[in-house]
Amino acid sequence: MSSASCRFAGRGLLAGVFIAIAYACSAQARTARHLERADGFFDQKKYKEAILEYRNVVDSEPNNVRALQRLGIAHFELGELGRALVYLNRANQLDPTSTEVRWRLGLLDAWSRQPEEARRHANFVLQKDPDNIEAVGVLAETAETGPDLDAAIARLEALRGRTPQREKASRLLGGLYLKKGDAAKAQEALQDAVRSAPQSVEAHTALATLHLGRGQTALAEKEFRAAADVSPASSPARLRLADFYVSQGRIDEARKVLDAATAEDPDDAPAWLKLAELALVERKYDEADKDLQAILQKNALHRGALLLRARMRLEQGQTDEAIQQIQAVIKQEPKFAPAYFQLAVAHLRAGNEQLARDALKQAVTLSPDYTEAALRLAELNVQAGAPDAAIEDLGKLLQSRPGVAHAYELLGAAYMKKDDPVRAAEAYQKFQQLVPAGDPRPPFYLGVALRAQGKRAEARKALEQSLAVAPGAADPLNLLVEMAFEDKQPDLALAIARKQAQAIPDSPAVQSVLARVLQRRGDLPAAEAAQRRAVELDPRRVQSHLDLSRLLVATGRLDQALDETSKALQIDPKSAEAWLVQGQVQERKGNVAKAQEAFKKALDIDPRYAPAANNLAWVYSEHGGNADEALRLAQLAKQVAPDDAHVSDTLGWLLYKRGVYQQAINLLKESASKLPDNAQVQFHLGMTYYKLGDKPAAGQALRRALELDAALAGADEARRVLSTL
Repeated sequence: MSSASCRFAGRGLLAGVFIAIAYACSAQARTARHLERADGFFDQKKYKEAILEYRNVVDSEPNNVRALQRLGIAHFELGELGRALVYLNRANQLDPTSTEVRWRLGLLDAWSRQPEEARRHANFVLQKDPDNIEAVGVLAETAETGPDLDAAIARLEALRGRTPQREKASRLLGGLYLKKGDAAKAQEALQDAVRSAPQSVEAHTALATLHLGRGQTALAEKEFRAAADVSPASSPARLRLADFYVSQGRIDEARKVLDAATAEDPDDAPAWLKLAELALVERKYDEADKDLQAILQKNALHRGALLLRARMRLEQGQTDEAIQQIQAVIKQEPKFAPAYFQLAVAHLRAGNEQLARDALKQAVTLSPDYTEAALRLAELNVQAGAPDAAIEDLGKLLQSRPGVAHAYELLGAAYMKKDDPVRAAEAYQKFQQLVPAGDPRPPFYLGVALRAQGKRAEARKALEQSLAVAPGAADPLNLLVEMAFEDKQPDLALAIARKQAQAIPDSPAVQSVLARVLQRRGDLPAAEAAQRRAVELDPRRVQSHLDLSRLLVATGRLDQALDETSKALQIDPKSAEAWLVQGQVQERKGNVAKAQEAFKKALDIDPRYAPAANNLAWVYSEHGGNADEALRLAQLAKQVAPDDAHVSDTLGWLLYKRGVYQQAINLLKESASKLPDNAQVQFHLGMTYYKLGDKPAAGQALRRALELDAALAGADEARRVLSTL
């Protein structure tokens, strides 16, 4: 290489170095500008704007401790706890000395039921700052046992007298006293919090919540109103006041609060969203759409508004459009768990359980503490006959959130589905510990589980306890009556029903149970009188009209029965059961087309309504409908209601007609074991045995069918087959 070339290369290398240095300096300058802007937004508590700038810093300097710390704190203050945890953990790994990071990590650990980790963070902070109220709050959050509660209370009582944050100390004390069950001292502490800081939204809100829990609605309203009055227009306190009015049925007052908030701040999206929800509840779809448009005009991608609009489309029956809108939200924010939950709801409305289950699994994967999604997934698994999956998912949920009562309720149902009533009873006992003492469900569930264990005396005692708590409840009364019939004591069944009807003469549910007992005993006039009394007591009760309709069918008065279903549908046109009963009456009248239409309407309302799917499958099968659709509907019904003997009969008979005799016989044997006195089931069973070559079993079932009903559909075929055996 020539000397000129060398000189040229040297100049090129030197220029490259200068360019690299200049670029590095420029990048550092940009990062410094982002950090400065971020700090300014953070100090003004404009956390969303601060987050955008801090992210720019982290993009160029992934280990910038200050940016990571403040990203975590900003997300924490916005309530975005999952994101907060990610950044706070990263910051703590790089610098474990920040008390602001450590107490927040402690609180997150406490909320996720990791008390040891929470205390470790809190104690670190308290070693550096013994009076740090936030760290003391973490210890208060983790206190559950008597000694821990007493220690936390003593510490806060001592701290309250010397801390400048007396209001927060008193609020924390109120929470601890509530954990101990001392509502009076909790109220004293929260009242002290309000006196210490009359402008504290948190203090007024905590006191309001306590009053509400104690049934002191006037005092609760006063404190919710005080919290709203000291808050800006767009404050959550306004929404809480509106929610309070909604909970009390004072919708117009809730709307006034929200209208005032949007008038003061037209950009208050949460208030517009709440107004839209109220309109949606009242099925004022145009009004809801107008409220949502107020949000979407400012932010066309507002996920809350888009999801609520999708919910509205679902209620309007526009399922496909709802699914498209939810999928658009997911495309925009693929890690937004509530969108997957709403997608699951939409898929269920469309009758696609597998897609719904997939969406719920994704919601739980993205947000393991998403209680509502985890519970819905478990519920689907229980209904679909997959109790093991439900038990596993509920176990995971209860590890992190052991106080979720409904999880134990579902766990009990899963164990019952698994034929394990002993463990079901254990789950129901834990459920009982978590719900108010006057709740009739735990003793009822225990009664069900004890009956399944064969402990009939204990079961009756539990059911009587449930009935004592809720004298007008039909479920425990129904089961007590059923147990009497099982024991071949029809007089006892009638005595139980009559005693309850005399004790609670104004309960339509009890009158309906009495009517069913009288009907089973063959006293149809008395049964009708009791059922008409139920209708008279509450003419707006749909179930009473439907029960009366079924009774009228039993006495052959089909036109009157149809009148009762029409009354039920006038009261609630979206009652799937009302459309089902109307379809059954129309089928009995021979109006096959009208019966099909009614069953389809029931399925439009609830695509997974097993009785409607089963009935429509039967109509298709027996009256020349689509055989493939009939099989699909019967399989759906079996999936949703695997223990229903009528469903097993329908599916078994459809398989018989297709020549799948071995699968059919298993279903029909199951059905016959549960419905031994049903002539139609015995006929189906006998014909299937005949096709399988089991002549003795075929003869026994067919003779039994004719004994039960000599005029049943298929009687001639039964006699012909019997003549060949």
